[in-house]
Amino acid sequence: MSSRARKLPRGTSALARGLAIGAMCAALAWLVDGTRRSTPPAIAAKPNHEPQRAAGPRVAAASPQPASADSRRAELRALGVDDLGAPAGVAAAGRWLALDRGGAMRWLARQRDANAEHAVLVVQAFAAQPAALLEADDALPPTEWQQLLWRESARAFADGAPEIAAQFARRLDDEAARTDALETVAYAWAVRDPAAAEKWIEAVDDAALREPLLAVATKALAVTDPDLAAAWLATGVTSEAALTDTTRCLAETWAAREPALAAAWAGKLSPGAPRAAALESVAREWWHADPAAATAWIVTLPERARVVAQLEAEEAQRAAAPADVD
Repeated sequence: MSSRARKLPRGTSALARGLAIGAMCAALAWLVDGTRRSTPPAIAAKPNHEPQRAAGPRVAAASPQPASADSRRAELRALGVDDLGAPAGVAAAGRWLALDRGGAMRWLARQRDANAEHAVLVVQAFAAQPAALLEADDALPPTEWQQLLWRESARAFADGAPEIAAQFARRLDDEAARTDALETVAYAWAVRDPAAAEKWIEAVDDAALREPLLAVATKALAVTDPDLAAAWLATGVTSEAALTDTTRCLAETWAAREPALAAAWAGKLSPGAPRAAALESVAREWWHADPAAATAWIVTLPERARVVAQLEAEEAQRAAAPADVD
């Protein structure tokens, strides 16, 4: 040890002398190393018994509380009566429906200013569970707003849940609105499941309603299965006006895809307005696609002179029409 080292007093025990010498050696090593530390290694740091804090800012206390159904209800009720149908009112209703669709629907049903936009929001809230909306509607007191809800429900569920859509449509008070909604269901159902649609239509008690439903379903089938559509047309549509309109629609749709088959079908129809409409429709569609093939078929028809005259009149009218100017 250097002569500058401090001597220990006499009488010091061997253990104490050893500890003291160790401490001095450690201090000298720290000075020689030159490392700047806040505390020399010989001095033991006091243990820290304080609880550790998570790093980062405190966000929990500043985070807003999640919205509740009660807060959304209060938000909507705080609006003035005239504001319910305004964008702010519609938006507030949508937020409430997202959290409590049953409570929001019951409240809306009692408001005289609830409108079709609110009905659409309710339907959207129940989009995945149309049966639940039907059940919830059963518990509502009769109101005018329900008519809007039934109409929108019939439209929205016609594709995915036609059985439930039909139940909503039947609840409509206005006959014209009810028929329109049922026709929407019939069309969508015939595209999705023709057999089930036919069974449902046949079960309709009102013959005056059953025929237009079948006519609409036939038009839907014309796109996917014209042969089946022709069979439905022959057995279920009897009134001349409906038969003529549906025959024309089937002929146009079929001829656009398979003109030869459509022409063979049209040529077998009995004389009358439906046959005339079918021949003219097929001739028009086929003429535009393949004039030579259409002409070869037209000359075989007993009505060829009338069909040709109709085509020539349409061509002359088209030629005389002013050209569209962008």
